[in-house]
Amino acid sequence: MTRTYRALAAAGSLLLLAACASGPTYRDVAKSIPTLDANLGRLYFLRSASLLGAAIQPEIRLNDQVVGRSTPGGFFYVDEPPGTYTVITATEVERKITFDLAAGQTRYVRTKVGLGVLVGHVSPSLDWPETAEAEIQELHYTGNPVSATARAGHAQAATALAPASAAPEHNVSTRVTTTRGMSVRLSQHASWNKRCGAEQAPDLTFIREPAHGHVEVKAESFQLSKAMTTRAWCVGATVLGKAVYYIPDPDYHGDDQIDYRISSPHRTYTRSVSVEVD
Repeated sequence: MTRTYRALAAAGSLLLLAACASGPTYRDVAKSIPTLDANLGRLYFLRSASLLGAAIQPEIRLNDQVVGRSTPGGFFYVDEPPGTYTVITATEVERKITFDLAAGQTRYVRTKVGLGVLVGHVSPSLDWPETAEAEIQELHYTGNPVSATARAGHAQAATALAPASAAPEHNVSTRVTTTRGMSVRLSQHASWNKRCGAEQAPDLTFIREPAHGHVEVKAESFQLSKAMTTRAWCVGATVLGKAVYYIPDPDYHGDDQIDYRISSPHRTYTRSVSVEVD
C-alpha cells in the first residue's frame, strides 16, 4: 500500500512539473529580445515557478484580446502603443487590473494563484520592476521564438500587432477536382495580428486566367486551423479574408489551369492550381 501511495505521489509530481513552463530562460534569450521602439511601451507577463495551482493556466486577455497564457515558471512580452490597458484572467471568477502605458515605458504584470471556492483563481497585478527583473532571469520564455523575431528586424519585432499570415510560401502548386458546371474553392487568404484579429487581406493578381471557365474572389470568413498559424491561442478564431473560386464553363469537361500572385506587406508568393473537371 505504501508503495502505491508513493507511486501515485510521484506520478502527481511529474504531472505538476509537466504543467510548468519549459524552454529557454530569460538569460538565454535576453540578447535576442529587440530594443523597445521609442513610440511603443512594453508589457512583460510573468508567473512564479510555484507548483501551487500549477494546472490552472488561464488565458491572459489584454483589452479583451488574448495575448498569451498564465504558465507557472513562464514569461512573455508584448509591445503596445501608449494608452490605457486592462488585463483580465478568468477561472471560476474574473480578475482584472487597469493601468496606463507610456511610450518607452516597460511595465511588469504578475499573475498569481489564490484560493477559490471550487478551484483556485489567477489574479493579475502590477509588479515592481526591481522585483520582477530579479525573478524573470530564471523564468522560461513562452512567447513566439525571439530568434526569428530578431532576424525579422527591429521595425517588425517591436510591435505585438505585426500581422501574422499562414506559414511562408513562395511557389505553391495544387490540384483540385470538380464536376461539370459546379464551382470549387481553390484557396483562402487572410492576414491577422497577434491578438487574432483580422488585418487587411492580401492582394490577388491573376497571372494566368482559366481557358475554360472563370474565377471569382469573394469576401469570406473562416476559422484559423493549426496548419494556418503557429499561435495556439488563435486556433479556432474567425477572421475575414478572401476566397478564390473556379467556375467551369457549363459544358466543359477536362483540365484547366489558374496561376495567381498573393501579396501582403510580409510576403509574396504565387499559387498554381490545376483543375480537373469530371
